[in-house]
Amino acid sequence: MKIGIAGDITKDTYLKLNNDEAHLMCKINSSNCEICFSYAEKLPVEDVIQAIGGNAANVAIAFNKLGLNSILLTQVGADLDSKYLLAELKRLGVDIDGVTIAKNEKANNSTIINYQGERTVLSFHQKREYKLKSSTQAEFIYLTSMGEGWQKVYEQFLTHKLIYQPGTLQIKQGSKASRKILAKTNILILNKNEAQLFLNTESQNERTLLHKLLDTGVQEAVITDGKHGSYATDGVNFWQCGIWQQASRVETTGAGDSFSATYTSMRLQNHSIEDSLVSASLNSGSVIQQVGAHDGLLSAHQLEALKKRIKIKTQNI
Repeated sequence: MKIGIAGDITKDTYLKLNNDEAHLMCKINSSNCEICFSYAEKLPVEDVIQAIGGNAANVAIAFNKLGLNSILLTQVGADLDSKYLLAELKRLGVDIDGVTIAKNEKANNSTIINYQGERTVLSFHQKREYKLKSSTQAEFIYLTSMGEGWQKVYEQFLTHKLIYQPGTLQIKQGSKASRKILAKTNILILNKNEAQLFLNTESQNERTLLHKLLDTGVQEAVITDGKHGSYATDGVNFWQCGIWQQASRVETTGAGDSFSATYTSMRLQNHSIEDSLVSASLNSGSVIQQVGAHDGLLSAHQLEALKKRIKIKTQNI
C-alpha cells in the first residue's frame, strides 16, 4: 500500500526568544494572550534553527520515519530556499518524485518565535498556480494545507481514498467548501478549535463535535485538544485518550502533524482506534520535547518500545 501527501511545504526559521526580552498579556479569565516586546529595538535571541516545515512535509517525514510507503505531492519554486527544501527532503528519505518545480515562484517561508514553550508564527505563502502531479500508484491520498486554488487540486484526487487534515484556509472557508472532499474522506483530523471553526459552531462538547463531523460525510473523525487529550469515532464507538503527562514541553511546532501522521499510519495498518490514539499521543509527546517538527519523531520500533513503558489511559465517552 502507498499513500500520497498533497499540500504545501515551507522553510521554517525558529527564533528562541529570551524570557526577559518579552512578556505575555492575557485577558482576565481567558487563555487569549498576546506576546509583547519592545518596538523599534534590536532584540537578542537565544538560538536560531532552520528546517523544512509545512503540514505536508511534516507528515511525509513522519510517515517515512514510521516506515509507511509514501510520496510527497507538492509544488516549490526555483529559488535557493526551494532548493534547500528539496535537499532536506532527500536527506530525510522522503520520495520527491512527485514534487513540481515552478520556475517563476518562490518557497513558502515561516518565522517561528518560540517563547515559554509556545509558538507564534509569521508566515509568507507564495501565490501559486498549482500543477500538482497525480499518483496512480497511491491507494490513499493525505490532503492537507494549501493556498488559493486548493479545491481544484484536491478534486483531482477524488478517485482515491482520502485522509483529510484541513489547513488554515480550508478551515476558514468552512465545511461546505470541502463537501466534495468530505464525502470521500476515510479519516478527518482537526484540533478542537479548528473543528468549531470548520463547523461554524460554538459547541464545546467533544462528542457533539464528533457527531457533527460525521454528519459531513466522513467515515471516521478525530479531534485533538492539547493537554486535554484526543477524541475519535467511527460512528459506533467514541473514544477519549489522555496524553503523555511526563513529556516536558520545549516547543510545540509539528505536534499536530506528528499526531495526525501517526494515527493515520496505525489505522492504515489495521490497528484499533484506541491503540492508534495512544500511539499518536506518544509520538506527539516526543516531538514537543525538541525544537522543530522532526527531531523528536519516533520510528515504529521506538514507538512500540515506548508504549511498553508509558501507559496512557483511554476510555469510551
